[in-house]
Amino acid sequence: MNQSKINNQRMLVSYPRSGHHLLEKLITGILKAHNYRHDYCEFYGTNTDVACGCRQTPCINNCVIQKQHDFGASQVEQNKSDIYLVLYRTDPIEQLEAHFRYHYYKQRGKASGPFKNISKHKIDYNDEGMIDECINFMNRFKNYYYAFVDKWVHKSQSNILAIDYSSFVSSPKEYTIKILDHYFPDLTFDTEIVKKVIHDLNIKYKNSIPDFVYQKLRNSFINDKT
Repeated sequence: MNQSKINNQRMLVSYPRSGHHLLEKLITGILKAHNYRHDYCEFYGTNTDVACGCRQTPCINNCVIQKQHDFGASQVEQNKSDIYLVLYRTDPIEQLEAHFRYHYYKQRGKASGPFKNISKHKIDYNDEGMIDECINFMNRFKNYYYAFVDKWVHKSQSNILAIDYSSFVSSPKEYTIKILDHYFPDLTFDTEIVKKVIHDLNIKYKNSIPDFVYQKLRNSFINDKT
């Protein structure tokens, strides 16, 4: 295995439910297909059968990529010498609703592992009580979302590449090139291999909110930072 060209760790920082698992599979899949190191630190220790879960930053096993959600936007101290890829959704309603969906099933014991199989679950938003529950959740977690965006997206730093989930899904080839250039500027990648990995992942937008639900959430969501 070619290990000589990957010596330092990259951090994959994502707001919960913004495509983290998809990007992890994409990046490690491309590295593996090129016989580069592709070890991944799950950090939170919830999937240690296939990944490191050391819960330490930097990873004690020096994995190539480490996962982080930076809960509260206060768990990760930015370092100018480190390389960050940041995932989020520009629309706070879409982002917080997706986070709520995971939280809802996690609380009811229907979610195991890091967001495993959540996309298969559907929430019955025809129930007004469910919409109210989602709105309450969104207003509780909005400060985390805004602090996350302020910290990771609004800063113009060359070592941080922030990507919106919807934009990535709409143009996966374009954004994959940007990701590889940002993360691994010293590595070379075969275009056809990269295309195949993207194709095999069958990247497409999931869990869009019904229009009537989005309108109700937008009308009730307190869209400020207080």
